Amino acid sequence: MLIFCLFVFLSSCDKEKNKLRDGNDFYQEKDYAKAEEQYRKSLVADSNYLKAQYNLANASYKQQNQEKLQTALKYYEQYLKSNSYNDTLNNANATYNRGNVNFQLFNTDTSAESSSKIQFLQKAFEDYKQTLRLNPQDSAAKYNLALTQYLLNKLQDQNQNQQNQQQQEQ
Repeated sequence: MLIFCLFVFLSSCDKEKNKLRDGNDFYQEKDYAKAEEQYRKSLVADSNYLKAQYNLANASYKQQNQEKLQTALKYYEQYLKSNSYNDTLNNANATYNRGNVNFQLFNTDTSAESSSKIQFLQKAFEDYKQTLRLNPQDSAAKYNLALTQYLLNKLQDQNQNQQNQQQQEQ
């Protein structure tokens, strides 16, 4: 009986890893929708499987539509909450990727209200700063931080100019 229980336990562990590997194969082939599907199956086997959470976020991000970007954001956040703080490099990568998602959401948000767009940009800025705290050598994060700072300053200047213009009209 003990051997049977051990076999069942080990086969369930293999199932999550097999689905993860299948997802990785699809990801390598740039079939991100099928990769996402396999990562989801891996998470059904083990909802706390960090690699599957991270990879699911990556596959969702690569699909580049508003809904998938929101999914990516959710899974990066879940990964970062679950991952130990001792894993600095993976946390830096996940934080950087979350910043990229927020930046993409800023770019693709078509809402008329600019304050919601600015929130995405501010979150991206904070993520890039956090990435550099975790990995000061990350040149891509340095570049993206500078770009988001530039855009935030530009938007702030535009808002200030609009307010000044409204005041002058009154």
